[in-house]
Amino acid sequence: MRMFPNKTTGCVLVIGWQADAIAALLTEHTPANTTHYIVTDQPKRLARATHLQHIHADLNDLDDIKAVFTQLAKRGQHPELVIFQARPAAQTSAEYVSNAPAESVSYEMAQLEQRWQQTGFRLFLWAQAAIAVLQDTAKQRRPATFVTLGADLASQPDASLAVDSGLYAGMRALMQSLAREFQPQSVHVAYVGLAAQSSSAAAAQLCWQLHQQPRSAWTHEVVLVS
Repeated sequence: MRMFPNKTTGCVLVIGWQADAIAALLTEHTPANTTHYIVTDQPKRLARATHLQHIHADLNDLDDIKAVFTQLAKRGQHPELVIFQARPAAQTSAEYVSNAPAESVSYEMAQLEQRWQQTGFRLFLWAQAAIAVLQDTAKQRRPATFVTLGADLASQPDASLAVDSGLYAGMRALMQSLAREFQPQSVHVAYVGLAAQSSSAAAAQLCWQLHQQPRSAWTHEVVLVS
């Protein structure tokens, strides 16, 4: 049974870190009538425009994740582009830097668990739910794209960031696997490795370019250098 009725309006869904900024910047590229949904675990803020809608959810809770897509269906909105961004690595997050051990051997189990929860675990939950919906989008012959904004650590590991390098490498491998699994079903899956100083504007523009690619020229991985 389809979650979404035939008469729906396509929308953009941006999840996680810097979702507000990415969604706002995407409005410069998307059609004027496109609604952008921002999903974060931060307190709800007033949207900057009517086409920016904020949804509060526990990003690690499967019931909350499913509720997001159910809510969109009730609004007659059908996701065509879904963007997930994990909490950044140490070099780009002042809060994380202040709590991070100086060396990888100093990490405690609780810290490792927290980083995994914010990266690979969270990505898998959202990818699983989003791709299930995007499959339906593709069946309606609409573009269906799932993009993860990760870090270039996935392919260019840092000696001082062994934990994050490993976690992002796992995210990259997951996205490559999903890309191969769902390309035959017309769902475009792509991993974007962001450098430490990559701008949100460049990331947003790249996400839209990936979404616009014809199926014969799909890109499944990009490293965005600063």
